[in-house]
Amino acid sequence: MSGFAGTGRLVRLALRRDRIQLPVWLVVLAGLLAASAAVTAGE
Repeated sequence: MSGFAGTGRLVRLALRRDRIQLPVWLVVLAGLLAASAAVTAGE
């Protein structure tokens, strides 16, 4: 038996649980990156 047995099942569970929270964090992160790039380009 591998040390990674059941990992795929756990990843699917985590993604299913976080299906709302994960996209929100990605949008916030993209917004922060865009804002910091805009401020840096404006200087």
